Amino acid sequence: MAVKNTEGYDAKGTKALYQNGDRIETIVARMEVAAADADAQTYILARGISLDWTLVNLMIPKGFSAITSGTDYDIGLGYIGADGEVVVVEADVFVDGKNMSSGATSAIDICESPTDQTIGECLATPLTSENERKEYVIYCTANTVGSATVDVEFNINVNKAH
Repeated sequence: MAVKNTEGYDAKGTKALYQNGDRIETIVARMEVAAADADAQTYILARGISLDWTLVNLMIPKGFSAITSGTDYDIGLGYIGADGEVVVVEADVFVDGKNMSSGATSAIDICESPTDQTIGECLATPLTSENERKEYVIYCTANTVGSATVDVEFNINVNKAH
């Protein structure tokens, strides 16, 4: 199955915010779900992620249209393997089993991981030497993708101060 890339998936600080003296950077991504996508489709939301960063929040800033029957979406951490596919480090470290079938009419933060720990500290299992990388990806897996064509915009806010 091919990995789908999203727009704006680098971690450039084009929209820096300041909170408590730390620099918060926003990675803007759009997940394009197609009605023809198969279950377990993978969508890359952000590249160049460091385990030393803190994920402040994972916003869907404008809400989103309902993804009919899209009842199980996970957002996790991985890296790109030699074959160009996402290699899973932890499939649902940020979001586990998000039901997208009813949509949202306003901004929501869907992050379920602690926001006072680095991304590396949030991992439930320690990294093995074969999983250690300089850069990781944040990706979404549509375990039950549904049957609608919907674009979902994300603002992934990270603190690089650690």
